[in-house]
Amino acid sequence: MMRGTKIVVSVVMIVIISACQSQPITYYTPPAGVPLEDSATLVGSKVLIRNIFFADEITYVYAIDELPLEGGSKNYDKPIPLVPGRHVVTIGFAQGSGCAKATFELNALGGKAYLARCENIGRESIFRPENLRIWIEDSEGNQATNDTIVPFGHCGGGFGLIIV
Repeated sequence: MMRGTKIVVSVVMIVIISACQSQPITYYTPPAGVPLEDSATLVGSKVLIRNIFFADEITYVYAIDELPLEGGSKNYDKPIPLVPGRHVVTIGFAQGSGCAKATFELNALGGKAYLARCENIGRESIFRPENLRIWIEDSEGNQATNDTIVPFGHCGGGFGLIIV
């Protein structure tokens, strides 16, 4: 009887481990063959917080046309080339172990530079924003998309001081 139980447990474990294997991810890649001067660019932004109790606020491009960008918030400052035209853009915000995301439709114009921006709206506590306003603006500071209000939440991963 013990031998049968061991076989069943082994088979169940193999099935569970097999189900956990990750599928390959297709990341966004900049368009090939479009001259740089004809393409638009989109880049994230960062607010340096000069306090040991707070992490920097990073606004970054999470995905373009439903394809995630490799590197996430680590590459917030790398301009991403876009073919002129309409794109579905997801902007992410990270501070410590907290994050938020918002999706926009951006009509990218050739030769224009765009910047992902975010600001805190209200605070749950001194350490934690309650809501965020996220938008995309052009290099002249004009809003290129409507802004969206999203809640700031705990996203896990890494260490961050969140006091509620």
